[in-house]
Amino acid sequence: ADAVENQAVLYTAVATDDSLPVTFSLAGADAALLAIDEASGIVTLATGNLDFDAADAKKVYTFDVKAIDSATALNSATQAVTVTVTNDPADDGQVDLTGKTAVTAQAGVKETFVLSFDSTSGASLSSDATVSITGFVKGEDMLRFDDATATPISAANFLKVDNGGALVAANGFANTTVISFQDNNTADAIPAAQVTLVGIADATLGGATPFYEVV
Repeated sequence: ADAVENQAVLYTAVATDDSLPVTFSLAGADAALLAIDEASGIVTLATGNLDFDAADAKKVYTFDVKAIDSATALNSATQAVTVTVTNDPADDGQVDLTGKTAVTAQAGVKETFVLSFDSTSGASLSSDATVSITGFVKGEDMLRFDDATATPISAANFLKVDNGGALVAANGFANTTVISFQDNNTADAIPAAQVTLVGIADATLGGATPFYEVV
């Protein structure tokens, strides 16, 4: 059986019996990583979601499903199951910057670095991360700023702090570009979000060929 990543459900066991209902249970090699609804037969990860993309992602799960007759526990059947985790193309190459402090882009791989913010107040607010990105390649990699408001700020206004956007500053001496947001909660100790592109000094974020988007 196959299961697409980014969900908790691996498998649904089915059994028919004259003495319904049937009760399901798990055993086998990966049973400790899983959980099963004893009534519905739905098998899920005990914690988290399936992952295909991470280098250390577990991509094959093997386990046994046991179905027990409600009339007598002595009447049961066991099925060996192997589930292969498959790729979800929708998230290929996406890197969530939330909580990160430093990330390195993979050479030769198209990646999209995502940071969330909120421009509802008329200013771009975020405290999601203070992070540096090393190895970012124009024309290969992208920055994606995910605006929580119903109508996202335009890409052009995002570059203009006076129009409610972020403060984007290039430092030619350090060869960096810093994208700074305003703090979304000044009452807590979490600083305002800031993204630093190491090795790129471009306050237009690509100009006519932008390497950023606002969604």
